[in-house]
Amino acid sequence: MNNPFRRRHALAGLADDVRDHIERETRENIARGMTPEAARAAARRKFGNVTRVMEDTRAVWTWLWMEQLARDIRYGLRRLRRNPGFALAVILTLALGIGMNTAVFSVINSVLLRPLAFPHPERLMWLGTYDPNIRRTLVGISEALEWRNRAQSFHALATFTYQPTTLATSREAIRVSGVSITGDFWALAAARPALGRLFGPKEQQAVVLSWDLFERQFGGDPRVVGSSVQMDGGTATITGVLPKGFRFQFPMWWVADNPGPVETYFPVAPMSGPGNLAGQAVAELKPGIARAQAQAELRTLQEHLQRERGRTPDTGTNLRVEPLSETLVGAARAGLLILLAASTFVLLMACVNVANLLLARAAAGRRETAVRAALGAGRGRLIRLEVAESAVLGVAGGVIGLLLARGALATLLRLAPYAIPRLVETTLDGRVLAFTLAVSLGSVFLLRAGAAVLPGRNNLRDALQDGGRTSPGLSGLRLRRLLVTAELALAMVLLAGAGLMVKSFWRMSAHPAGFAPERVVVLRALLTGHPYDPPAARESYWREMLRAVESLPGVEAAGTSNWILFGDTPAFPADRNPATRHVIRLNVASPGYLRALGMRLVAAVAFVLAAVALCASWIPAVKAARVDPVVALRCE
Repeated sequence: MNNPFRRRHALAGLADDVRDHIERETRENIARGMTPEAARAAARRKFGNVTRVMEDTRAVWTWLWMEQLARDIRYGLRRLRRNPGFALAVILTLALGIGMNTAVFSVINSVLLRPLAFPHPERLMWLGTYDPNIRRTLVGISEALEWRNRAQSFHALATFTYQPTTLATSREAIRVSGVSITGDFWALAAARPALGRLFGPKEQQAVVLSWDLFERQFGGDPRVVGSSVQMDGGTATITGVLPKGFRFQFPMWWVADNPGPVETYFPVAPMSGPGNLAGQAVAELKPGIARAQAQAELRTLQEHLQRERGRTPDTGTNLRVEPLSETLVGAARAGLLILLAASTFVLLMACVNVANLLLARAAAGRRETAVRAALGAGRGRLIRLEVAESAVLGVAGGVIGLLLARGALATLLRLAPYAIPRLVETTLDGRVLAFTLAVSLGSVFLLRAGAAVLPGRNNLRDALQDGGRTSPGLSGLRLRRLLVTAELALAMVLLAGAGLMVKSFWRMSAHPAGFAPERVVVLRALLTGHPYDPPAARESYWREMLRAVESLPGVEAAGTSNWILFGDTPAFPADRNPATRHVIRLNVASPGYLRALGMRLVAAVAFVLAAVALCASWIPAVKAARVDPVVALRCE
């Protein structure tokens, strides 16, 4: 009976074989002198229970458990079809819990679990000096190149810095995001060109395009490779185009102000001076080199470099070598895990709620279950019937929850694709599908927590005599009370977390922002290219633009400002101690800037001319900006 076709044919004729056997025994009994009725009864007694014999035969010839499972599932579907409102409520409740967990896990899978798309992601390190004032790790490009040439712990090292640029073609000029790169960037990023080639480390005036920019701005025409474009007033040659699936996977601190993918890659311009904090560095350790060993070597090398440049070497305590994966997603890890815990509580609440509903429904069908037990169904058989119904509910809830998760992720990626590092890589892959299946099956077992209170053989008489009474009995009432208590406990945890979140949001927005943005319009412009290289040209442009804006009808006030974020300037020039040196933030603004924002001046201290001249002497950025200085103030 190993052949499935023979087995199926034998099962189809099993009833005929049983009937023929009884007929032959009946004819033999008649031949012995028995009446036809007595002969048939004797033949059936001799053969035994027909149903049991057929079941035993099927158990030998087939996989009986599969047939029983199919029958149980069909029975569960019939029960749910008789009560569609109950089934819909249970499925939607499970779908919300499963969908929320699936969506959260898919984000965690992409951000925390899925390895970076690099050849050796575990050996990639983030290098630089951590600045507590700006909470960022930066590095001087010239220093990083010295590390690349002298350090023995690294197999490859590259630097990059964010640099938006104006790209001009024959049709229009657009502002695109870009990074300037140097060193072994292409090797570390595992980049391969889809068209053309990647420029070399010694090339200048070259640019590589992302696939999206290539299709959007150049129509996907491969003939643009090798052509020239205008970039920030200069000429650059398009050497290649990256593949469609290539993503910039290094940390992008600039996404808070300029969210979006990196669209252009070009070489770092020749530097005018050493040591300026201008970018970020990433390196790959050599096999067998530990992170602590590389950090110790780098600190020693940094002290030698500072001595060679005539600077007093500091202790190097802020020089860090950190795993790239931790730097990339470290800040988002705690928030994602908290979100996963909250979604787990929601799923548990949904399961407890549905289990309570199923337990109440089981009490209503107590007589039906007792009848099945009286007819010979064992406790395991009765539990399998209930599990089959729960499995139908769990699978249906899982399928709908998967669809809900897909829609939620699509909405999230459309609204804020760069809110979390690597969020744009979120997909419903095999790991997420396996997680959804595991959650659905786990929900089934949680739903069948009430299977232990199904009526057993000891209370069959009471259950049959109760008739239509729907009380689940003492044990059932205790379990339902336990489920309600658990549901209330979970709800209290979620309500407490939601209350804290609302309170935090209220505290953040309890005080006025200090300005009135309702009628404020912001225009951002970056002046690049040779015509605007002299500071006087930039100053003239801003003054003319400001006068033109102020003359527009309906404009009450207008002003300009220039945020200067990264100036390695001590707060007190006479203090040269590296431990007490701080990076300060300056906002050089025109006189009408505060009034345009709607700020109210509470107190002000005017700088004397000597103080302004002193600041201008040790803050090169102020001199370069050439904007009217403003008084120091405190706004409400």
